[in-house]
Amino acid sequence: MRLDDRARRAAEELTEAIRAARFTVRSPAIDSRVSWPTVAVTTLLVAVAVGAPLLWTATRSHPVGGVPANTTAAPTAATTTTTFAIPSFPAATVEELITGFYAALNDRDDEAVRSLSRVGARHTVYVAEADAAGITATFAYKSHRISDDGIEQIEIIGEPIESGATVTVPVRYRYSGATEVYEGFDVMVVTRVPDGLLIAGGASFLGASGLTIDPTTSATSETERAAWNADDRDGVLAVFADDGFLWDDLTDPDAIYAGDDLWAFVSGSLWFEVDFTAEPILSGPFAAIPTRLVATGSRSDGITLYLVRDGRIVVQAFAQ
Repeated sequence: MRLDDRARRAAEELTEAIRAARFTVRSPAIDSRVSWPTVAVTTLLVAVAVGAPLLWTATRSHPVGGVPANTTAAPTAATTTTTFAIPSFPAATVEELITGFYAALNDRDDEAVRSLSRVGARHTVYVAEADAAGITATFAYKSHRISDDGIEQIEIIGEPIESGATVTVPVRYRYSGATEVYEGFDVMVVTRVPDGLLIAGGASFLGASGLTIDPTTSATSETERAAWNADDRDGVLAVFADDGFLWDDLTDPDAIYAGDDLWAFVSGSLWFEVDFTAEPILSGPFAAIPTRLVATGSRSDGITLYLVRDGRIVVQAFAQ
């Protein structure tokens, strides 16, 4: 894929810092609410859904992240695939950016994936299994080789959620040589550059087949929100599992707080209020909730992602 030289230079000259503070005022990254059409898939797949969910799939398509620890890659037979047009980047709209991103993944086009990400953009993968969970990979878009990953297929199984500068995509992953199917979300932060839009970073949250949403997830998230808004540090911490963590910025894999660090972070962060601006969206064992953080004279829209186990938070992650 030949890149526009001017677009390449504009992306390469971007500053490495994603934001100076939690309440940075962003220029709008999203021009308008986009419609997400249903896309035809390979002849091996049958699209089944209620309504008209978005579905981008291709056999031997590519991951946003790494292979779970208990999965081994294996060769698969050649099959007919759907070819998607990959536009030039930076993209003009969010719809074009996300469509092109998954097209590049499906085509194993490393150059295209790199061309739509800004300098320094990183992606982290969190995988929940029946008996274990944790981060399995962190990589930079500019150096990662998508073509070496062990993903057989990605399906987009619901309408992407836009909130602030974030796009959250319900997904299903199938790994080569594995019987497990993983469902969850890809979360991407979009940034504006002189010639259009690029991906500034993100994360994937994937749960193994058989894992479902904890029935207390909605109540638990509301309990934590109420405690936060009441400046109740102990109330916030009480809803976290002993091994739970809070991830303050999905574009920064180092912004994760657990144990004593979680206590310190919550103690220093009770000066803003948390509002949920829409109902939770569910995928696999995860819930994604459009969120607004409000402080005196400022506000920040984004997405909060929850993984709850037995009424306590295992993962709370925020992107804006």
